[in-house]
Amino acid sequence: MEGSGTVPDAEDPVPPPEPPDFPPPPAERRFGPGAAILVFLAYFGAQFVAGFAVGMVAGVRSALTGRPIEELIQEGMPSIVLLSLAFGGAAALLVTRSMTGPLRAGGRFALRPGNARQLLAGAGTGALLGLLLVALTRLVPPTALDTPLTRLASSETGYWALLLVALVLAPPIEEFVFRGVLYEGLRARMPAAAAMLVVTVLFTALHATELVHYPPGFLLIALLSVATLLLRAATGSLFPAVAAHLVYNAVAVVS
Repeated sequence: MEGSGTVPDAEDPVPPPEPPDFPPPPAERRFGPGAAILVFLAYFGAQFVAGFAVGMVAGVRSALTGRPIEELIQEGMPSIVLLSLAFGGAAALLVTRSMTGPLRAGGRFALRPGNARQLLAGAGTGALLGLLLVALTRLVPPTALDTPLTRLASSETGYWALLLVALVLAPPIEEFVFRGVLYEGLRARMPAAAAMLVVTVLFTALHATELVHYPPGFLLIALLSVATLLLRAATGSLFPAVAAHLVYNAVAVVS
């Protein structure tokens, strides 16, 4: 009938497009004792390779110049110390990332930044251990004055290399390898106390060449390892442990 047409239905609203399906984040890869030991071997092996390479260069120079190889190795000791630790740290980081993916501040290995109070607690712990070292050396003076460290520090280049290692390279690298990666991997399969014991034994043994001329120093290195592990466990962060390690080394070098 004219004029009685029906009103057309309003068009249904177009539904918004569905968000794309993003793949879920990859599951965190397991990290156990085997992976931790592999990182440790990469760290130690890279140091050995770097030192061996510098030694080979010294051997070639000795053959070409006729200078004693012992003299050339001593001359190249600052390079050996710096390169071995730097290469060791880089190898540990690369192997860790290859097994776990990108390292996140909030992830495993206690890479979360610590707050000011935690960092001050770490620095205070390192200062206390450093003063204990000073007191120990006063009570039991070293009998051997000609040691690898004193020979290294006898030259200006060696002294600055020692400072760079003690205050810049060693604290973050060694804390990441021992109290971060190695401890994390070991405690996945053993109690925390047992993991602490293994880490402390390995950390102390790795410093044997520095301490062989002063056996009481092994006690302080072991105490440093235990203290930094306790800081890591109490704060959930490696940074207070790094602060303790740095201040301890600073007191040891200055004294």
